[in-house]
Amino acid sequence: MKKVAIVGVEGSGKTVMLAGLGDLYTYPDEEGYFLAPKNFGTAAYVAEKIERMRKGEWPSATAGDEMQGLDWTLKRREPGVRKPAEKVCEVSFLDFAGEVYRVAYGISSGGDASLKEQAEELKQYVCGADELIVLINLRDVIANGLRDTRVQEAMWITKSILDTALGDDAGTHAPRAAIVLSQADSYAETIKSCGGALGVLERYLPHVAAEYGWLDVFAASAVDKTNLDDNGNAVPTADFTTKGLLPILKWIRGEEASDGGGRGATA
Repeated sequence: MKKVAIVGVEGSGKTVMLAGLGDLYTYPDEEGYFLAPKNFGTAAYVAEKIERMRKGEWPSATAGDEMQGLDWTLKRREPGVRKPAEKVCEVSFLDFAGEVYRVAYGISSGGDASLKEQAEELKQYVCGADELIVLINLRDVIANGLRDTRVQEAMWITKSILDTALGDDAGTHAPRAAIVLSQADSYAETIKSCGGALGVLERYLPHVAAEYGWLDVFAASAVDKTNLDDNGNAVPTADFTTKGLLPILKWIRGEEASDGGGRGATA
């Protein structure tokens, strides 16, 4: 059974996306696919984050001194057939503080021994996957641009993650990989004007696109309905859905995942 790993630098939307995936696939879809939590921690994580979002609050990111792990099994029960569900693959997520990414990929020297240990674990996690999803936050790259230090770091780390998994040093075990642009609902017009997710990558993260534009590239969003709070910030509405994450699970299942603006993922 294959293992799917999901990674992304701080601010890439991992917390909301992972909660949304768990919520979206709590119950079987029309084809019988669903996500079964492998442990209590994963089930509790999804429930707590989704409840907070239903109340109009964005969940807080993983604290800097924590390492959050989530594990599911993607299963399929054939509709109308009374028999045990078939195990399709394992989906795992191991969240690290931003400084761990910086140490792992050469932005920071990181004098703390524990940081170096986590950096090595991060690399092993990336290289041990059969399939790899790398998240990029559209808000950062479109609103802030390449002049922003955080965007520069995100670009370098994203490229370095893919280098580690797919480059010359990856060895014989190179995963099937995809680049997913998060918060697609807020930037639908930009995605359309660029001709799709690949066009966005080429325009805003050219170094990543130049080397890894041949990968599956598509856009997804975890929340489809928001409104403005008293401070003018967009927050989720109580009746939001997570259907914007369907392209991710379709890609994992080996199906085409359209990005709604041109280039989609291909099996």
